[in-house]
Parts: sequence; structure tokens; C-alpha cells
Amino acid sequence: YIAFLENGGSNHHYWDVLGKAGVTRERLESLDRPIVQEPEDFPDKREGLIKDFYDYLGVLKSVHSGTDLQTAAAASQSVISQNGDLGSKLGYVLSQGGGGGD
Repeated sequence: YIAFLENGGSNHHYWDVLGKAGVTRERLESLDRPIVQEPEDFPDKREGLIKDFYDYLGVLKSVHSGTDLQTAAAASQSVISQNGDLGSKLGYVLSQGGGGGD
């Protein structure tokens, strides 16, 4: 949708990005809550929507990269350090996350 917005409401760019990710119209239409309409353009709201969707993308990347878990672990370090067993288990979980990349 960001590509759609950044390209002036271009459905071509919308489907191009989805297609490169392997998402087809049929797949969208087969979801539990199917997507059956083309995206709608609101030129007067476009800039605000672009900002909002980039902010949301940042949240998704953060959550799915494990950043939130790493932040929580760091914030609770004083409690974790009092329980050696918990610290080693948390260390193992953090080590499985792949370093928090995209």
C-alpha cells in the first residue's frame, strides 16, 4: 500500500510490489477476511497516510525482529541477574533470535 500511495495511487505499483512478494489477487480473495477491492486513493490524505504506514511498518519490524524482547530483557536485567537459572534461559531465547535484524 505504501508503494500505491507513493506513486500517486497507482494500482500498477500496488500489484507489482505484491506480485514480487508472491501475493496474488486470488490469495487476497481467499483470506478469512477477503480483500476483494482495489485500494482507494485519497489524494488529500496521501502524505499523512504514507507517514502513518511507515510508522506502522517500523512497529511491525520491531516486533518481528525481537527488538521488543531485547529491550524488555535489558530493562529487567536487575531482576534477571538475581536468578541465575532465569538468566541462562533468557540468554538462550535471545540467542535464537538472530540478532534482531530486519
